[in-house]
Formats: sequence, structure tokens, C-alpha cells
Amino acid sequence: MRTAIIGAGAIGSFLGALLYNSGYDVRLIGREAHVNKINERGLIIQQGSAKQQGYLKISQMPIKVPSSVQSDSIGSVDLAIVATKAYSTHGALSEHESVISRDTKVLTLQNGLGQKEIVEHYLEARFNSSIAQENNYGGISSYGIAFIEPGTIRYNGEGKVVVGSYSGEDCSDIVAMFQKADLMAEASEDIIGAIWTKLLVNVGISALATYHSVCNGELVTREDLKKDLLGLVAEGYKVAMSLGINVPDDIGTIALEVAEATANNTNSMLQDIQRERKTEIDEINLQIIIRADQLGIPIPLNQKYYNLIKEIEKKHL
Repeated sequence: MRTAIIGAGAIGSFLGALLYNSGYDVRLIGREAHVNKINERGLIIQQGSAKQQGYLKISQMPIKVPSSVQSDSIGSVDLAIVATKAYSTHGALSEHESVISRDTKVLTLQNGLGQKEIVEHYLEARFNSSIAQENNYGGISSYGIAFIEPGTIRYNGEGKVVVGSYSGEDCSDIVAMFQKADLMAEASEDIIGAIWTKLLVNVGISALATYHSVCNGELVTREDLKKDLLGLVAEGYKVAMSLGINVPDDIGTIALEVAEATANNTNSMLQDIQRERKTEIDEINLQIIIRADQLGIPIPLNQKYYNLIKEIEKKHL
């Protein structure tokens, strides 16, 4: 399966490198400095422990996966994985439309909500409504990957890729590809529920840890932050239930477990603030706020932390 990774940052580079290392025809599309370093000497994946090194089964490092800034020379692919920041999805699809044909499956692996509709509208505008339905796939990744510097990422812990079709199309070929690359992967018959489950975990962790400028573990060990984490998730859970979306009843406990398992991680929203970049707060907490407002459900904690992060953003954007 010929594959292009649109948005070769941390997770995009990680997935692309492991797929390429397993013999797949993969092209990374990313920022110039990162692409240049990969083409020059290959991608380095730092690994924190012997267990992690053994799990990844990488026989040769660096991995010289073909990479480019522009996509014109790549041609159309069988699978386009979109791994940009969520707010860049439409722009990335338009900029790199040369890799997407009427037969290309488009898989988004991003945070937040709204990607299904963005891809659907894009494919319908370029092709037709049938293709927009059939070739639109959603997914989530729980791998802990950090961008260190151009050409270098760090693997912080084991995770899983979950993939599903919004229209019920078979996705076993995509799952098999990830599995062949020694990645934990599975198909979901309810990808919307899976995306919402990850969303509610992010709702509990991202803005809270970002505003208090702490690693994820402090959200578990500090009682005041733990209380807010559970409150943020509970608000999101009420919205999901009102919309008839299937998320686990113990989603608060799941969010705490994720925070504990990634105790030393700096979440991506906090990394964005530290680098004075736009965050994905609009694709995460704001999506809960919008739906809660439509349903008449009060969610004061999400509104509070949304406002706090937006104020911080204003200082450097």
C-alpha cells in the first residue's frame, strides 16, 4: 500500500518510519528543517528503555525514509494519513491534493473533533459524495511520541492505533499494514465513539496541565488538579451521553490512568505554548462547549480552562 504521511511531525514521522522500515512505500511530507535532516542522515528515534527498544524492533537507525516539503513529485497514493495539527487539516489537504486521487483512502490521526466533516467536504468538492463517504477514515493513536529537534523524535511509551471507517468500509488492510510494522493496531466498528473517548481524555488532561504548566503525573498526585480533571471529563461525558455517543462509563478513571501512565510527559498543548504556537484548544475543549451550549448543558470548568488557555495564546500569537 503506497502511503503518504501529510504532516510529518512527531507521530507522523514515527508511524512513517516504522512502516518504511517494514518494507512499505512511504513518503513523509513535513516542515523543511525536519525534512532536510531526515534526507541528510535519516530519522533518529530516541528510546528511553531496553523494553521500549526491544518492543520497537528497529534493526537500523537512523531510518532514511524518503521525505519532502512539497508533494508534487510524489504522485497519487493508496493511503493518505493526515497527522497535522487538527486546525491545519483543510489547508494540508488542499496544499497536497496531488497525492489524493479518487481511489485514495484518507485517514486522519489527530486530536479533537471535526476531521470527519472536513475530509468529507473536501472529497465531495473534488470528486463526489460517494467517494467522500467511502474513502473517509478516522483513527486515534495513543503512542507517546515527542518531537525533540529536526530529524529527531523520542518514543516515550507503548500505545495503540485504532482505525475505522465512518461508512462501514473494511479497514483490515490498513490495520494489517500497521501490525506488520510491529505497531499495536486494531479496527473499530465505532470509530466515532473511540475518537470521543480520546477527546474526553484530552479534555481532562491537556488544558489543565497546560495552564498549570505541569507534566501529566501531577494531575494525579495533586488533589486540586485531580478534582478538576475529573470535573472536566464529567462535563464532557454528559455532553457525549446527551448526543448518544458511546464512551465508557468510567472515562474519568481512564483519564487518570492515562495521566499516570504518561506521568513524565509534557502534553502537546503545553509544548505548543512553550514554543509560542497556536494550540488545539478550539478542536478539543471548544468542541465540547459548542455542543453543550446547543444542548443547554452547563459546563463551567471547560469554559474556564478554555478562556484561560485562549488568554495565554493571545500573548504570543
